[in-house]
Amino acid sequence: MSKSIKMRRIFIVIRKKQHLQDILACIPSNCILVKVLTGVGATHLEIITRRHSIIIEPNVPVIKGKKKSHKGKILGVYEGVYLPQIVNYLKDPKVKYKKIMTTPESFQKVKEAIAEAGMDMYQEFFLMFDECDRTSKDVDFRKDIILPMEDFFKFESKAFVSATATIPSDPRFENQNFEILEVVPDFDYAKQLDLVQTNNPFAALKKLLHEDITLKEDEQIFIFFNSTIGIMSVIEQLEIQKQSAIFCSSNSAEKVKSSANTTVHYDIDERKFKKYNFLTSRFYSAVDINVVTEPHVIMLTDLKIAEHTMIDPYSDLIQIPGRFRGIDLASLTYITNHDTEIHYRTPNEAKAYLKGCAETYKTIQSLRDVSTNDGSKETLTEALNRISYSRFLRDCNANCVNGII
Repeated sequence: MSKSIKMRRIFIVIRKKQHLQDILACIPSNCILVKVLTGVGATHLEIITRRHSIIIEPNVPVIKGKKKSHKGKILGVYEGVYLPQIVNYLKDPKVKYKKIMTTPESFQKVKEAIAEAGMDMYQEFFLMFDECDRTSKDVDFRKDIILPMEDFFKFESKAFVSATATIPSDPRFENQNFEILEVVPDFDYAKQLDLVQTNNPFAALKKLLHEDITLKEDEQIFIFFNSTIGIMSVIEQLEIQKQSAIFCSSNSAEKVKSSANTTVHYDIDERKFKKYNFLTSRFYSAVDINVVTEPHVIMLTDLKIAEHTMIDPYSDLIQIPGRFRGIDLASLTYITNHDTEIHYRTPNEAKAYLKGCAETYKTIQSLRDVSTNDGSKETLTEALNRISYSRFLRDCNANCVNGII
C-alpha cells in the first residue's frame, strides 16, 4: 500500500510583481514546483527555456489560450491535431527548440510522433506536468488523464507544477530523488472573500445579484458553477438569457445549445463575454481570462443538484480567482449549502478501505489462478476486470496487487 514519502523541501522567495523567470533560470528537473501564487509564469518560463519541452495541460482551452499569447512558439496537440502535423513540426529546421503543449489524452500522439521523427523523447525532452493536482481531482471522470504518468518517470528531465500541488504518495518520486521547490511570497497575497452559507443557494445568488452587487455599466460577473443543468436553471429563473454566456466542455455545449436561448462556448474568448458569464470546472485552473474592468467573481455550490459542484478549498478556491490576470477583483463571493449525509474518509480510513479492496482483489485473483475450470477462470477474470479498484493498478500481472499507484 502507499505510504508517506520523504522529499527535501526548498524555499525560494518571490517579491511583488516578480515572475518565476526573475528568480529561476529554468524549472529544475525532478522537482515538484509549488508556485503558491497563480499567474507567476511557470509555463512562460518553460516556453522560453532553451531546451525541447513537452508541456501537459489539463484541457484544450488552456492550450489554445497559450498558443494565442505565445504566437508561433508552441505546437498545441489535442483532438483534431494529427500525427503528420506533429512530425512536420518536429522536423522543421527553423524551430530550434521544440515546444509541444498537449492534453494528457493526446500525449500518445506526441510520443509516436517523436519516435517517428527519430528523436529520443526521454533523453531529449523536458516533461512539465502543469496543474498536476488535476490528475487526482479529475481521474474519476477522466480516466485517461493519468495516461502519461508511466512515461513521466522515464524522462531524464521532468517536473510537476501547480500553485496548489498536492504532494503525491507514489514511491517513485522518492526513489528518483524528487525535491519540493516551494515559492514563498514576501508580501500579503490574500484576497477578501465573502462566504455565504445557506440552505438555498439560488435565493442567495439572486439576492447577491439584485441587492448586494452594484454593477456599473461596463462591469461583468463571472459565476463558476460546475453544473450545466444548474446553470441553465439559474439563467431561466433570473430571466437573463440574452445577457448570459455559458462556457463549458464541447459535449455539454451541444446539449445546452439544443435547450437554451443563451450563447454557449467551449473556449475562452474575451469578445464572447456578456454581463453574466457562467463557467464550469473546465475553466477553474490554468486558463487565462483577460478583462479590462475589475470583475465580480462568484463561486457557487449546490449539493442538491450535484456533489461535483463542490469547491475544493485547497485548490479551486485559490485557482478560480487566479484566472483573472493583471487585475484586481471588484468582489469575490462563495455561496454554498451543506449536506450532512455526504460520506468522506480521512487519509487513514481511505488507506484502510483500499487495503480491504486489495485483499479482496487478491483473493479473487488467487481463486482464478488456481481454477482448472475454463468457465470458472473466465468468470473470475471478468469479475477482476469489472472491479473499480483495478483502475488503481499498474503492470497488471500475477503480482498486480502490489502495483498500486
